[in-house]
Amino acid sequence: MPMHGTGVTHSDGTAAMPMKKHHMWMWFHTTIDETVLFEFWTIDTTWKMVIGCSIVIFLGILFEFIKRARAELRFSFNTIIPQSSTYGSRLISLRHIVLTLLFTIQTVVGYLLMLIFMTFSLWLGLAVTVGVTIGYLVFENDRRKQRCHNSPPPSKPPEDFPNPCC
Repeated sequence: MPMHGTGVTHSDGTAAMPMKKHHMWMWFHTTIDETVLFEFWTIDTTWKMVIGCSIVIFLGILFEFIKRARAELRFSFNTIIPQSSTYGSRLISLRHIVLTLLFTIQTVVGYLLMLIFMTFSLWLGLAVTVGVTIGYLVFENDRRKQRCHNSPPPSKPPEDFPNPCC
């Protein structure tokens, strides 16, 4: 016997609790009714969409910042670490652990951005794109090339190898 108002009954006659239906869009949409990554992050009003898009833009900028931080640390660590150290000592060095941790965070943020884009919400997809674009604009520049070109040239570079920093 079903409970009135729910319309859902199990085979043993007990009623099931009604559940909120989640959309699984397979095309881009502009509907403001979205669950993003976690059940508690629901977007069902325009203001929640604006706040959600702001968070996503921040994540995109963070993604590019971490990418840049890894490159800067890799460059600065390469000038400190002697090349004569063994593979084992480099593997458990603070440098390698820090770079690995940053790589892990960058990978997680990247997958979160991918999953957000896969909601097929046009607004959230645009927020991902705007975030990584702003991050790239701010953090990706040619400092490495500037350092390379401002440094004195080596005494005699090998003929068969291109300049490794450019």
